[in-house]
Amino acid sequence: EEIHGGDTKDEAASIFMKVIKGAGTHAQQDAVYANAGVAISTIDPGLTITEGVLKAKESVLSGNAFQSLNKLIQLAV
Repeated sequence: EEIHGGDTKDEAASIFMKVIKGAGTHAQQDAVYANAGVAISTIDPGLTITEGVLKAKESVLSGNAFQSLNKLIQLAV
């Protein structure tokens, strides 16, 4: 229940935006850090999963993840 992603596309999008801004529930934030951390460590084999998770957390908390998302959205328009 703590990582519930919403029942509709709009609700899921709203939750995602909260999470990417660092304002999701603790469980939601941890799930995103873990998933992104695995992805980061996959593309950078020199990093452990733990290091990838820390990079993901740093990106969200610094606002870089949200800024990158906005850039991607602008490119898609």
